[in-house]
Amino acid sequence: MLSYKGKQISAKGCNSWKGRHFDKYLEEQVQPHTRVRKLHTGHQVALFILGYLALYRRYGYQVALTKAGALCRQQFFNPRDFLNQVPKACQFAFMGSGPLEYTPEEKEYWGEPFDISIMKDLALIRMRSSVFYVPISRDPRIPLATSIPYAPSKYVFRADFSTLVE
Repeated sequence: MLSYKGKQISAKGCNSWKGRHFDKYLEEQVQPHTRVRKLHTGHQVALFILGYLALYRRYGYQVALTKAGALCRQQFFNPRDFLNQVPKACQFAFMGSGPLEYTPEEKEYWGEPFDISIMKDLALIRMRSSVFYVPISRDPRIPLATSIPYAPSKYVFRADFSTLVE
């Protein structure tokens, strides 16, 4: 079950929500096209969310547990329009046309879908033939800590995986 602000919004969880609100737009963007496509705000919001998920995929929770990560999660639950807090630079995308079919020469294009460049407070995300920005609060390439100090066991963070085991 997925809840937002105390209200159940999807009985089937986060992936169901993403599928219902973003997958159609993302599929339209990655399909090879021979003509110009008309993009809507939904396409741009879907790319924004995909960029956030790409950052999370590469850098983990350190991206999610920041002010920018919280903003991206809020945007996830508002799939129709950009929130006012989302930087203007993150509300547009540059789209090109990719190859229409797979060939051995295009192997790199069809390989790893994301290329991420970190700037001061933005991550430049390239996904196939699309380029767009996602906000970040800190450079995720810099380790959070270089050493872990000793902490008494009662203060150590332990994740509760009981639902996975039961």
